[in-house]
Amino acid sequence: MRLFIISFLLFSKSILLAQVTFEVRDYVGVVTAIEPGKTFQLSRLMLRVDGREEPFVFNPIYGRLFLEKLKVGSRVILKATINAKGREMYHTASSDLKDFIRNFIQDVIIELTVGNEIFKLRPLESDFYERVETERPRIFVDKKVVAFYSEENVRKALLFENGLVAFNKGINTLHKPLENLALGDSISFTGFKLDHFEGGKYPVDGVKEVYTLGLLNRFTGRLKSFLFKQNEVCIGVKFSTPSGNEIKLSFPSDKAEKVKKFLKPDSDLKIYHGRVYDLSKLDLPELQAVIQGKDTLYIEEFGFFGGADVEHEHKPVELSGKITRINKTGRGSIVSIIVAGKYYFEPDPGIADQIGILLQRGKEVIIQGKERIKKKGEIYKKEYTIVVPSKIILDGKTFFSDQP
Repeated sequence: MRLFIISFLLFSKSILLAQVTFEVRDYVGVVTAIEPGKTFQLSRLMLRVDGREEPFVFNPIYGRLFLEKLKVGSRVILKATINAKGREMYHTASSDLKDFIRNFIQDVIIELTVGNEIFKLRPLESDFYERVETERPRIFVDKKVVAFYSEENVRKALLFENGLVAFNKGINTLHKPLENLALGDSISFTGFKLDHFEGGKYPVDGVKEVYTLGLLNRFTGRLKSFLFKQNEVCIGVKFSTPSGNEIKLSFPSDKAEKVKKFLKPDSDLKIYHGRVYDLSKLDLPELQAVIQGKDTLYIEEFGFFGGADVEHEHKPVELSGKITRINKTGRGSIVSIIVAGKYYFEPDPGIADQIGILLQRGKEVIIQGKERIKKKGEIYKKEYTIVVPSKIILDGKTFFSDQP
């Protein structure tokens, strides 16, 4: 897993830093595979050209056309708009990393020649990959696997009853989370619905709905306590398991009232959560669903990993009062300051170093900045007014914050 994450970051950085230029090139080769793209409809063509593999994508509206006109072993001529640097990076990568990079290759076929037939193909719109995920994410709990879809012996999709499919094109030889599953296993996952395109074709029959696949972990436990950030905002919950372990999970801060109202103490719970990244003790896995008796709570958001305290609106504020509390780390660094028993602010490291020697309980301080507006659904352990300071006046001296 760590190798996968590191590889992803390195490759993404290379792509971002590279000056991307596109050009149209002709290719003549033999078809080795016609695969799904991001939407699970067929939209990727693998071509063997002069002894090496060349990956391409095509607009998924042509899926049926490609199946009618091509098969593995067909000889074709095509024109494609390519990113030459990205393609060269693909060809020089190791075999394992190549499988990973291939999912980032978006060189689009714009013309296809099969025999005496020439097909001019509509390219992908510039925002195509931003539009294929529709609606809000959904959560599916305890769905029984009836089949798998694999590419080159790597499982990339789970098939369930009634035409439901969960698909992750990004699964590759470096990251294979589905390999230990068996038919009949109950799986829980979260994902966005993937769009269906007229003229498209799925690689298996009977598909009715396709969602992205984000596997969820499941355990049984009981509520132990709620978790609060240092600014006293509730952003998570702690559960105890029958074995005596504790598991901490996060949720968006504006879901706190909803979670607290649902969970009952001393009740057995089925708890579903996202991936454990294990990067730091502050980055908690995402709570996604809880089954309590016959009732189910769904969070229906994901991607808040590391950002459970949601974005807020602010309004200008100027306040003054005596310092009533100074919170510090074990090493003496300033974490936060409470003024007049009700105003809470966190000085950025630069200003904290400047005012540190001046800080004393009981001293008068003036603060200008932005007051955070509490969102509906949030719970504060202490009803502080949270302030983002821009200017602090202490002992007649003015200090300016680096915070935006």
